[in-house]
Amino acid sequence: MRLLAFSDWRTQKIDDIFDFIETLIEPVDLILYGGDDIARFQNRGTNHFTELADYTKEKKVLAVVGNDDTSHVKSVLQSENVHDLHEEPFVLGDFGFMGLEASTSGPAIISHSEKYVVNHLKKQYEKIKIKNPIILSHTPPYRILDFGMRFAPKEQGYHNIGSKSLRNFIKTKYVPLVVCGHCHSQGGMTNQFHDTLIANVSSHDDFDAKGNFALIDIDSTFSVDLKWYDTFSMIAENSIRRIHELGPKRATHLERAKIKTIQDLAKLKNPERVSKKTRFSINFLKKLQLKARSVVENKVFQIAPLILPSQDLIFFDIETDTACKRVWLIGVLSNGKFTKFYAKNWKEEKSMLQNFLDFLRKKPNSVLVSYSGSGFDKVITHRALVRQNLDSNFFYSFPHVDLLMLIRRSLIFPNQSYALKELGSHLAYPFSHPDLGGLWIALEYQMHLKEKRKLDSRVFPYNKDDVNALPYIIDKISSEGYQILKEPLKKW
Repeated sequence: MRLLAFSDWRTQKIDDIFDFIETLIEPVDLILYGGDDIARFQNRGTNHFTELADYTKEKKVLAVVGNDDTSHVKSVLQSENVHDLHEEPFVLGDFGFMGLEASTSGPAIISHSEKYVVNHLKKQYEKIKIKNPIILSHTPPYRILDFGMRFAPKEQGYHNIGSKSLRNFIKTKYVPLVVCGHCHSQGGMTNQFHDTLIANVSSHDDFDAKGNFALIDIDSTFSVDLKWYDTFSMIAENSIRRIHELGPKRATHLERAKIKTIQDLAKLKNPERVSKKTRFSINFLKKLQLKARSVVENKVFQIAPLILPSQDLIFFDIETDTACKRVWLIGVLSNGKFTKFYAKNWKEEKSMLQNFLDFLRKKPNSVLVSYSGSGFDKVITHRALVRQNLDSNFFYSFPHVDLLMLIRRSLIFPNQSYALKELGSHLAYPFSHPDLGGLWIALEYQMHLKEKRKLDSRVFPYNKDDVNALPYIIDKISSEGYQILKEPLKKW
């Protein structure tokens, strides 16, 4: 059996769903939608769920409403070939599909109590006659892909917004698969819990955020194989929309000026004409053209010397809580030696920060180097020092540069992105865990404290890589012959 699942389609284009499904060589049996913005799928008498159902073998879309939907939109799920899975389970072959709408915690237009969820799941389970249950739920199970930051207590910075009753159900019953949404920050992620694979198929609601799809195959042994796709991956390889930081609005202006592909942009001969049509500056167009040529020719272009401080460099990277207020790990590389400053709990944050300051006092002529594009590491560390009544003035006066900002002013890479993982990987830095991100690291530490369990062993290598990658990138740029100048920081 093959399924296509997505959820929380709030700002993404409806047409993108059709575009994706038309690319599939083998059609899916069913489409699952996990709720929120259901009303978007009913437009001027056309039900897009009904249209999507035509692309499936079973001519059926299974859906539930989300916590931000209103009760009247349930009529959208009463159209031809659309099944409201919360109201009635659905059986296909050896599988019984169960539905759970809305949420059990946090602000909501539609919500249900945990007691209600217990009774609801029990009734649905009885109706499918203990077929192998697949659950489509708007809310995730509690503490599984349910970490939310919106509306969280300020002192904590995050909260768990999943259902405890759903978690207990899959803990006590055999459930091969749970498809959920609701928590946008966890969209595009999976987690294994006992015998159950949980897939959060939600998408962010930021403007121009990518949309996530899960293509799920379940074989006769009930083994689940899931592959992730997104709307960005659907953009043609040669489209100008793949030029990093161009943006869809600017891309539209260029397309109207008949600059539609990266090759078109790379071969641009009359920037003045395009400038008049798009109202982009000549300098901006020339930089875009270099980005396009970088991709076409697979070549790095240097647009200015990379100017580094001539003083000794101290590379550092911090790990914080999800609210980016408290610091629990600082990785430092100085003169080829890596040092870790770690707080085993929040009570140790102050002593950990003091140890870091003591370390810096022994290297008064050095310059701190981080990598964020916003001075994040220095700003957050300074705020933490102020909060802990430590010598924040000394730290703030310590010379500092953001390597990402320096590189972005100097070099254009074929991979386009200046994010550390992407740029480092392009330059062949061997990241131990390239699949992990800062949010996961922060959540892992907080859950380690909350649940009093062992900290995941990948945390420290992750931080060390983020530090060691910085001098590696500099050395790589230098070894490939690009101009690097060194000047005392005070001249900047």
